[in-house]
Amino acid sequence: MRDFTSTNMNQTECGVFVGNSLDFSNTVLRFASAEFECIDFVRVASLDALFGFAADKARQCRVIIVSEAQAEELHNNITVLQDRFAPAQFVLAYRKPEIARDFLLRSARCEARIGFLPMSLEVDRWMAILRLLVCGERYIPCELFDSDLAAGPDAGVVAPRTPSPAAAKLATLTERELQVLSSVSQGKQNKIIAAEMELSEHTVKLHIHNMISKLGVNNRTEAAICYLADQSAAGGPAR
Repeated sequence: MRDFTSTNMNQTECGVFVGNSLDFSNTVLRFASAEFECIDFVRVASLDALFGFAADKARQCRVIIVSEAQAEELHNNITVLQDRFAPAQFVLAYRKPEIARDFLLRSARCEARIGFLPMSLEVDRWMAILRLLVCGERYIPCELFDSDLAAGPDAGVVAPRTPSPAAAKLATLTERELQVLSSVSQGKQNKIIAAEMELSEHTVKLHIHNMISKLGVNNRTEAAICYLADQSAAGGPAR
């Protein structure tokens, strides 16, 4: 879509993809811009370009998504960058889980709060996670805690996977509650969910209240994170 110039940062808020056109294609920028009409998404080549943002433009950044190719540079500069872009959610976009897992371990040691965006997902799931990140939620896929992957290819026979905590909680939901939760995780409003499922808004609200209670979370956003975490671990839709 657009690479960064001083003239295209004139909207109230912006989102920044840090990488080249192979890391984040023009199609990715178009999808993001279409989904968040109030946010101007741009692409810059490197983290160095962020230091060229004026202070007022830095305060307008909602989310900064960095390619895995620049993970080392992000780790080395994260404290300075988070101070300069205080309102922004920093995100590492990755295709290789081992790179993201290493970054997660290192960022935890320096108490840097970084979200993660898997780039190998289908568009709907990818966009759902992006919505959470843009809203300021910190998303960490379950695969980054997968000890089987951490052991590497020479670890020998892999034991059967123990169901994740997210999967155990989701198992308590009814089929209808799972359907509603799937729609919630896609960022859909109650009235849209009601229309698509041919339910009243009151019934949708009741399902959401019940699933929040069963999952032991505080709100619909945390419920969506639980659902997406299970999807990421299972490699497909919950249940």
